[in-house]
Amino acid sequence: MSGVTTDDGGIPGSPDDREYLYTVLNLPKTASDQEIRERYRQLSVLFHPDKHQDETTKATATQRFLEVQKAYQVLSDPYSRRAYDLLGPQGLQVIRKTDLTDIPEAELDNYLLRCNREMQDERPEMLFKSENRIVAGYDASSLFDEDIGYYSDQVPGKLERLRNRFEDIRQTGLTFRHKFQRRINDKTSIVVSDRLNARPASGRPGPVRIALLGTVSHQFSPRLNFEATVSVLQTSLLSTKTTYRDDNNTLTCQVHPPRALYWLFSGFTSSPGPMTLAYSRRLSSKSPMEGTVMFQTTSVAPALAIILSSARLFDHTPEANVPPAFLGASPPLRPPSKSGLAMGSTYWELQFSLASLWSGINAEWGVVLAEIGLRLKTGIQLGMAGLSWSFGGEWRRGENSVGSSVACNLGGVTFKFDMSYLGQALTLPIVLSHDREPGLALWTTAMPSAALVLTYILVLRPRHRRERLRFFRDARRALHEEKAELQRETKETVHLLQDVAKRHMDAEGACDGLVILEAFYGPLERDEAAEGLDLDVTVALQALVHRSQLYIPGRRSKAGLQGFYDPVPGVAKVLRIRYTFRGSLHYAEISDWMPVVLPLEEHLVD
Repeated sequence: MSGVTTDDGGIPGSPDDREYLYTVLNLPKTASDQEIRERYRQLSVLFHPDKHQDETTKATATQRFLEVQKAYQVLSDPYSRRAYDLLGPQGLQVIRKTDLTDIPEAELDNYLLRCNREMQDERPEMLFKSENRIVAGYDASSLFDEDIGYYSDQVPGKLERLRNRFEDIRQTGLTFRHKFQRRINDKTSIVVSDRLNARPASGRPGPVRIALLGTVSHQFSPRLNFEATVSVLQTSLLSTKTTYRDDNNTLTCQVHPPRALYWLFSGFTSSPGPMTLAYSRRLSSKSPMEGTVMFQTTSVAPALAIILSSARLFDHTPEANVPPAFLGASPPLRPPSKSGLAMGSTYWELQFSLASLWSGINAEWGVVLAEIGLRLKTGIQLGMAGLSWSFGGEWRRGENSVGSSVACNLGGVTFKFDMSYLGQALTLPIVLSHDREPGLALWTTAMPSAALVLTYILVLRPRHRRERLRFFRDARRALHEEKAELQRETKETVHLLQDVAKRHMDAEGACDGLVILEAFYGPLERDEAAEGLDLDVTVALQALVHRSQLYIPGRRSKAGLQGFYDPVPGVAKVLRIRYTFRGSLHYAEISDWMPVVLPLEEHLVD
């Protein structure tokens, strides 16, 4: 322990841990009020400054005494203790700014969480958000062109040709984008963005173009939103966008200038300029499929698009099939899966476009692996310009990401690399060929794909396994520290059931009936992470056997049975039973929330 307490409820030098104050008193989170008072009396007497005459020990004792005082002050009050248990040190700031005296106990948790969210939203980084992006385009087609076209009578050697190919790589563009967002209130926010474009010409610096845009967004109601974008330098309105959204429908209308401002003040009598109308609707209450019709007016020709899209979540973890109430964790807490690929979502989109020469069919499919933060997507387009396709992937962790994509279309083959860190982004679009070359595109796709697979095998999967090991290690520590009293009571209960279980076993053995050889209650998945968390419930189950039958109702967790407890909350659990009936060996694995009916012929071991 270290340091004196601060005004904001923290302790200098202490970890940001929701159990730190319990550690000060050396008590589990399940400690009763009486245990807290007794431990406070013991430690306050031990560390009271008046008990120490030596100046060196007196200073240390004073620090410890203040820590004990702070811990008791928080944990002895039911409101501050509940806030600390729920939100940690941040919870003490919540109750310091909030009056909880009139809040019903049943609504206390929800109220604390809501207050905490409001405080988080008021932080400067939530009110003001800044982002930067650099886009640097390169033309590297000289690396893959068969005929570079040298003006020399001598045929260059291999090294010289290779050097010439690299020297011919040129920069095609450079763009700096900066954007910051400021929230005015709950309904209104502004976004100011600037863009600087520098396009080199023949290897020399080209013209520089600067744009400064401002967007005001206002939420009139939960369903109606309005946005207006203006060019600050040219003091002209660029676009207005209105969106109406309810549970099943979305309607969007966006008007683009150049005549938007004039059209607005001319009584809507003149041509409004380019416009986009889009209407989306969920097609069925039983399906996530959504249909969209989008109509655009442009200076060339109108365009119409019909889009069908759908997205589905998938969860292949054992906990997915268990009702949350039976997982025994509040708030819900689930372990990482073995592979990191068990949870996520898939989506697809199919678009039919009528837009002059750009008419065609577009299809896109993607998958998001939520546990490791990996996103993959592929798209294909068939139209009057021919067949085009793209493939890309992105790994994201928090605000940081890295990804790449390859596109093969009428404009050639392009490789794009993206990276972002704490709101700072870098994009490198690299043209590999100005011709459509599927072979080059496939090879370009293969290299980052191989790198992605190696990254998963060597980095992502090992790290995910460490997170899984950490989860179960924390569960073991909580089992020994917080549930020591529960374990002791369970052992005493099993001891009390031993005589009953022995009588039942003797009676069943005499009539060749149902005899429980061994039974364990623990995690459904068995691996090195979950090792040692099985609870031996052989005696408890044998005590429940009656007339060669065992029945335990379902739709409730078995952790409440006599001789049971939950060894690891948040994890799908199973009851594994090995028993004999009529001299034959039987084995059953029964999910925690399913009923237990023994004996059954399907449990017979060949």
